Amino acid sequence: MFYRVKVNDKIRVEPSMLNMDIKKAALHIIRDEYERRVIKELGFVLLIDEVEIQGEGVVLPGDPYIYYNVTFSAVIFELNVNEVVKGPVKDIVDFGAFVSLGPVEALLHTSQIGSTKYVFDKKNKALVPQTGKGGVVKKGDVVIAKVSTVSWKHTIQDTRISLTMKRPGLTNLSWKKA
Repeated sequence: MFYRVKVNDKIRVEPSMLNMDIKKAALHIIRDEYERRVIKELGFVLLIDEVEIQGEGVVLPGDPYIYYNVTFSAVIFELNVNEVVKGPVKDIVDFGAFVSLGPVEALLHTSQIGSTKYVFDKKNKALVPQTGKGGVVKKGDVVIAKVSTVSWKHTIQDTRISLTMKRPGLTNLSWKKA
């Protein structure tokens, strides 16, 4: 889920930033480029820190920028298919439940809750088994589910994650208390 990784990159420092400390300028540039973005090779980048400049900057003829090789530390959020996750139900809609997983929300579709068919109870804003046998899913419940699909997009809002609870051990924790 949450990881700290070291990343190597090359940055381009514009001349107007040369009056700043080079580490501060590099941190500013890297944060603008990486933080709060989905980077395909990394996942969702939450935080950048610990920037190290590797060697001297390079100036190319006719180019006003200075190029530096840098290494920095990034805190990322990444989900993988088949990963088991735990999170609270944030919202119930007619086709399923949205589960909060750190900085993202994942969909637990009604067809993926259990072996029986679940339907939306509009009056109670809950997902209930159609047969009447089984547990109810409502806002605030904490579920243990498995990631079935992950479709990372450029922004976290466009990213799509699907969950399933159709395997042994995957459950709504409120069912265990009942």
